[in-house]
Amino acid sequence: MCPGIIPSKRSFRWKSFPRDSVPDPMTMPEADTRSPERRARDEQIAAEPPLAPLDLPPSAETAPLEDHLARLKRHPVAVAGVVENGLVRPLDPEVKLAEHSRVLIVAAEPS
Repeated sequence: MCPGIIPSKRSFRWKSFPRDSVPDPMTMPEADTRSPERRARDEQIAAEPPLAPLDLPPSAETAPLEDHLARLKRHPVAVAGVVENGLVRPLDPEVKLAEHSRVLIVAAEPS
């Protein structure tokens, strides 16, 4: 018995399952709900050969990501937001994002 735990009147026993009997959620098959066009496109992409590595000379210098981003017209910006009815709304009303902006959403796991 663990210290600080009051035993109850019911007897409780942990039941252990053999590792093979508990299905792994990553290996459980799901129904394929893709459209035939999407399935064909996915198969076409999967059949393409992998891209060859870049042919860079050994003396090529590395550059930080910031140098690459500095050449772009638009710079990345971090914006705090809240999810309401399935839509992400920035908390700052002054933030205006360009139409069709690329957005990366980072969220905590639901509790």
